[in-house]
Amino acid sequence: MSERPAALDALRDELERVIAIDQRERPRRVRRIVLIALAVALLLAGVAAAATLLIGQGSPIPQAKKVDVAPEQRPVPRSQQLAHLNVADPAGGPAWDVRLSRSQTGETCTAVGQVLDGRLGIVGLDGLFRAAPLGSTDTCGTIHGRGVRGLLAGAKIFNGRTPQDVRTVVSGVASAHTAAVVISGAGRTYRPKLGPRRAFLAVFRGYGQDVRPRVTVSDRDGTTSTLGFYDTGDYEAPDPDGGPPWKLDAGPYREPGSPSGLACAQAVRERGPGLPQPPGPPQNYVQPPLTPILCGFPAHTSVYAVIRRFVPEITPHDGFPWGLHPARTLVYGAAAATVRSLVLEGAGAPGPLRIRRPGGGFLAVLDGHVDPRALSLHAVLDDGRQVTVAQSNVVDVHGKALTPPPVPPWRPVPAKLPAIATRFEEPVKGSVAIGPRTRDPAGGPDWAVRAWAARLIPGVKFVGPRPKGMVCFQWGTLADGKLLAPAAEGRGRPLGFDERDARCLTPDDVRRHGVGLEVTAYTARRGAYAPDIVRVAVTGLAPGARSLTLLGAGPPRAIRLGPHGSFLVLLPARYAGLALGLRAVLADGTVRTTRAGVERDAGATIDARAPDPDGAAPWAVGYAPRHNGSCILWGRVVRGQLAWVNPVDGSVGFHSQGSECGATRYINKRVVTLNPQDASGPAAPLTGAQIQRRTLPGRTVLTGAAAADVRSVTIRTPSDVRTLRPSRAHHLFIAVYDGAFYTGKISATAHLANGKDVSVVLPAGP
Repeated sequence: MSERPAALDALRDELERVIAIDQRERPRRVRRIVLIALAVALLLAGVAAAATLLIGQGSPIPQAKKVDVAPEQRPVPRSQQLAHLNVADPAGGPAWDVRLSRSQTGETCTAVGQVLDGRLGIVGLDGLFRAAPLGSTDTCGTIHGRGVRGLLAGAKIFNGRTPQDVRTVVSGVASAHTAAVVISGAGRTYRPKLGPRRAFLAVFRGYGQDVRPRVTVSDRDGTTSTLGFYDTGDYEAPDPDGGPPWKLDAGPYREPGSPSGLACAQAVRERGPGLPQPPGPPQNYVQPPLTPILCGFPAHTSVYAVIRRFVPEITPHDGFPWGLHPARTLVYGAAAATVRSLVLEGAGAPGPLRIRRPGGGFLAVLDGHVDPRALSLHAVLDDGRQVTVAQSNVVDVHGKALTPPPVPPWRPVPAKLPAIATRFEEPVKGSVAIGPRTRDPAGGPDWAVRAWAARLIPGVKFVGPRPKGMVCFQWGTLADGKLLAPAAEGRGRPLGFDERDARCLTPDDVRRHGVGLEVTAYTARRGAYAPDIVRVAVTGLAPGARSLTLLGAGPPRAIRLGPHGSFLVLLPARYAGLALGLRAVLADGTVRTTRAGVERDAGATIDARAPDPDGAAPWAVGYAPRHNGSCILWGRVVRGQLAWVNPVDGSVGFHSQGSECGATRYINKRVVTLNPQDASGPAAPLTGAQIQRRTLPGRTVLTGAAAADVRSVTIRTPSDVRTLRPSRAHHLFIAVYDGAFYTGKISATAHLANGKDVSVVLPAGP
């Protein structure tokens, strides 16, 4: 707990002094007014001080390991200073500030947080303040140019228990050319005073994609420029229930075989917090609703559009996944350049529709109760004529006329998810069987594998020939006769038979591979920096095999086969990361050897590393030579190898989490490549670190490669600006952020040895 604030003592002394003076010199009525004012001031100071006193303090946030932080991102000790901006928190918590420092290679480093007792940190979701040591939350970059290019700025999001508790903190450092900075967002505008080294700060309630903060910079020569952190630049329309908006893509359609002069439009809801979660298994990012593509010929018709109701559906009848999202009535399309305005009637008072130029796209999203047959769309042309728009002028991407589908009746999202929506196959009756119990080498409950014959559920659409004779399996711990999913902490959930809980092999899989093999290491703590692996599970199916032998775990050993050719072997932790495999003798005498996925990364070298925002296993980007071109690999670092860590059960797969092959062939032409990766994984309860640091679930990993003459790369995201130096060996770089950039843009600017800059800009979004 913090000590008694000096402000209370100072105000008490001042109050006593003024009282003594007033008793001698002021009339009684004036004395009463002064005393009341001072009492109110003392009360307000006391409330603020009491709030500070009530905030408990936890242990400091651990500093990132030196091996994971490149010198250009590593602040120099004793170079830090607080900007003393002291921006108030909207809910009355400790004020927010910026800490400035310098990296080992001369970059400017910034960190944002709350200040308590002169220390920068964060009040976690548990209500405890934790100091942030230098380097634990800092990012470093180099200021290049004037205006917004001369800003080291970002909009960092701090998680909350509710959307109102979420904070988007806009901060940065301006260049010496900057005269003033204006920050706007969520209907509010701030004109912050520039602090030391021209630092600035503003705090908003809510997520960045909802706040949409913008920073406008005025340089000393009078020029202004604006940076929108979460602006997409797309045509957007609000949803009637709030949450993520809708986005419209509209413009010329140029694909091989498409008619000349064709233009098309399509609407999709953006991802983000607040996107309705359909019933069923929890997922981190729900597939948003997507409309069919509609097209027209602007040279022949002034407007092409559809007015259509979409309702929750399990199997899309026209191939576009609306899914189990709430019903909506959409009006979308595009208008030719000769259209001056559009008016929509039938949904309350007539209202104009905004037309996006160029492209002519427009979009209105209405509640699904609105009957599309009651709506009408009127266009006013440049020559003053008015045209009522019909849907008969709409064609598909091949120029074929589209017939309006019947208007479906409104229906709600089902409270319970039908089986067909989560499962594509079902067990054949009487085929489910659990194999022999297997002892856990870590001393936990016994494990087992369950297998069954499966068939496709009638009515499920399947791409290609419908497989017959599938066999599925799953594995986990046994408790009270039930099979539970593996869990790093606590008791796992009961395993069902839907897609997320089973692995299935088709007869074609068996013919090609003979064996289905899964090798997984399990940890006791899913958020640890160095996951303490306690067991390795080797499991799978070998339908029809005569015998099975385990390879790579000491001398070859025979594996006992269970129902449907299932098998499960639990090994001690020392076998984690080894190239384990199987030798199977099939029914016809054929011998098949199968290895785990680790060999696909054979020869890979780790080039660059980055710390995890929660202090968990660090991230890395590596390089692997291939006969047809090199590959860029990325993932977590566990036991010195690239790995994938499941955020739910803490399982570890010793193989890269993702790869980009052939990219380095184009480096000399493109100078720099940038590969955003959505590394979020399935939804999981918040870890202790996420509660303490208020970090967002999920990860955004940026990897890239640069040409040999690139000295540094400046990455701009909605969260921050940071400067990275490509690795010496293969010129790779990596940056890792918590959460996902649902909207906005991501760019990488390569700074060449000859002084030139080359940029790559990509839209954000998982």
